[in-house]
Amino acid sequence: MKKSIHLTAIMLLLMSFSLQAQKAEDSNKISINDQFVISLQEKSIDQVSDYYEIDFSEFNFASEKDMKQFCEFSSGGFHTFKANFDAKIIEVHFNTEMLGKSNMTIASLNQYLVDVSRKLKSTYNAIKSE
Repeated sequence: MKKSIHLTAIMLLLMSFSLQAQKAEDSNKISINDQFVISLQEKSIDQVSDYYEIDFSEFNFASEKDMKQFCEFSSGGFHTFKANFDAKIIEVHFNTEMLGKSNMTIASLNQYLVDVSRKLKSTYNAIKSE
C-alpha cells in the first residue's frame, strides 16, 4: 500500500514537472508571418523574456551558412538572432536590461519588430537570390 502511494506521488510530481516544462516551452515561442513580422504576445514590457524561438521551417535556407548570415545581418538594437539550422529555429535574444532602461512599452516594442521585419524580408530575399 505504501509503495502504491509513493509511486502515485512520484507520478503526480513528474506530471507536474512535465506541464511546467510545456508551459515554459510554449512561452518561449513567438510567431512570424510570411511578411517576416514578428509578434510578441506579452501584455507588458516587463514580461518580455530574454530568449524566444522562432520556427523557421517554412522558410527554406539553402545552407546553414545562409541562415547564419541572415541572423548576423538582421541582428541589432534590442535583439540578436542566432541560427539553429538543424532544428530550423532562429533564437531571438532580447537585451531586457536595455529594454528596461529605454522606457519602451510593449506597443513600441511590437512596432520596433514591425520595423525589423522590413530588414528581415529584404535580407532573406537578398540571400535567396544569390
